[in-house]
Amino acid sequence: MKKIVIILLFTFCWVCGYSLGDSIPELNKRVLRICDSLMGKKIDNGDCDEFAYYVALRLGGGYAVRLNKKYVPERILPGDYIIIKKRAPIIYRGKEIKSAFVHVAFIHHRVNSNTFALIHQMEGINVCIENFQFIDFNKINIFQLRE
Repeated sequence: MKKIVIILLFTFCWVCGYSLGDSIPELNKRVLRICDSLMGKKIDNGDCDEFAYYVALRLGGGYAVRLNKKYVPERILPGDYIIIKKRAPIIYRGKEIKSAFVHVAFIHHRVNSNTFALIHQMEGINVCIENFQFIDFNKINIFQLRE
């Protein structure tokens, strides 16, 4: 049974481009484990910032937050924190839109060079993973959590 679970997990990770390998800092792995444990749940009032705050509380202290100023997709890691600025052009659920509000989430994994699967919640949507394609990387901020 363990072999089947390991094979399924490996297949999921390989297909999604998601890896908890050595290249991802331990803190980011902890963020992902916390986020994954909340899938399908509504945190507090359902706003994105409440979800991010809850994850930060569960992490505890002892880490620094650093703005990643170089938007090289390969440097954006699963578990990094993202802020999508108001009016940022994105492709969400197959439609090009400009975000109506500031949105916060965590990077779950990279889909391709400008599309990321984000784990987030927002009004009317419990914690889930959805793809966001970014058209202008100057309209987002990526924050790296480091111990």
